Amino acid sequence: MAGKNKSTPEKYRFFVKDNVVFDIPSDVYSQRQVDNWSKSILKTAEKLDDWVILSIPDISHTITQSAARQMKQDLAILKDHGCKGLLILTSTVNAKIFAHALDEENDESGLQITGSESIESLCQEAQQLLGSPAVLNFIGE
Repeated sequence: MAGKNKSTPEKYRFFVKDNVVFDIPSDVYSQRQVDNWSKSILKTAEKLDDWVILSIPDISHTITQSAARQMKQDLAILKDHGCKGLLILTSTVNAKIFAHALDEENDESGLQITGSESIESLCQEAQQLLGSPAVLNFIGE
């Protein structure tokens, strides 16, 4: 059952494939959690020049309005470190709310934020943002 377990420490799930940082957020993000997320994702991507974030939110993931504002500010910092975009799989209601909360805020980051229910569309967007059809492509193609 999804939900916040107060006895476990915050954790962020990231993995990297072809300059795409996969992010699997869960639970409610507050401003403090967003700051920690930003630091963690920068550490994950520190060896990459140009990269994108492909976020696949857990059904439990939500974000407060103040945290959404904080994330927009932090996204500008990520852009300064080579991040080209935030791609969000919006296949759950909470993921749609998460994407909408980021979309609602004034975009001062200059970072592209794209939400889609199609993982294929998001993979194609990653290819476009990174300028390579080889990104997230099948082996041998």
